[in-house]
Amino acid sequence: MNTIRYGLTAAAVLALSACATPRMTLECGRTPVAPGGGPALVGAHYGVQMSALPLNAVLYTNEALSRGVAVQSVHSARSDTDTVVVSARFVNCGDRPQVVRARTHFLDAAQMNAEPASAWRTFTLPANATASYDERSTAVKVDSFYIELAKE
Repeated sequence: MNTIRYGLTAAAVLALSACATPRMTLECGRTPVAPGGGPALVGAHYGVQMSALPLNAVLYTNEALSRGVAVQSVHSARSDTDTVVVSARFVNCGDRPQVVRARTHFLDAAQMNAEPASAWRTFTLPANATASYDERSTAVKVDSFYIELAKE
């Protein structure tokens, strides 16, 4: 009985330790528009810059969500039909359930969309507990992916 109790306590500590890990959020900023000519729509010249998009990872849509929900793991594998299956496990670090949504973007070797983004899927993260999200590509020429996580 004590072995089970210690095992459950250790599992809870490991799950909640994920709440202290750094979070990846897309950060955008504004810079003054540079004067002068040149090719149309060339990023920084038009005032908007963003951080690099992390691949094969979870991307939070806002920083507040990243403070309450941790990513415990992200995995991908090829299926028998050579499509890609991704799975992510999330930990709710709070004392209240959270309703979140997720979708996956599957990219080819040139980081172009290999297929349209998956539909948003809504799920509930119980308080101080975990939940999993899984998605499958339909394309076979998938080289990388990213999962967006948003507050419902």
